[in-house]
Amino acid sequence: LTEVLASLDHSERQEWERAAPPLDAMLEVISADAERDEESQRLAAIKESFGQIGRVDGVDDDPSVPALRLAKQRRPDVDWTGEVGKERGPQAFNDFDEARQEGGNSFEERQARSASIQAKLQAARNRMS
Repeated sequence: LTEVLASLDHSERQEWERAAPPLDAMLEVISADAERDEESQRLAAIKESFGQIGRVDGVDDDPSVPALRLAKQRRPDVDWTGEVGKERGPQAFNDFDEARQEGGNSFEERQARSASIQAKLQAARNRMS
């Protein structure tokens, strides 16, 4: 019985050794994973450094907006960055409101003027031909 178990164990071990990838290939995969991790850490550090590019150590965040700087000087007890941030959120760059910019009927008026000009031009073309 022990001889049979030993022969089975020996044959299983040989099959596993044939099926297992070579040690060099496994080490290459492990080193590639380690290099990829180091590269991702290096890229994260670069991104962080670019995010901090305008920052000066030891200096309070002095806003470049003169009105905000003046407000901080006059009322240092108020957190103006928080106040300004909650006052106005991100706005779309093209939030053009026709009625607010030029009056309620301005679009219709422009369409009517354009139609009348086109009609006059068409009448002049018809007379010339």
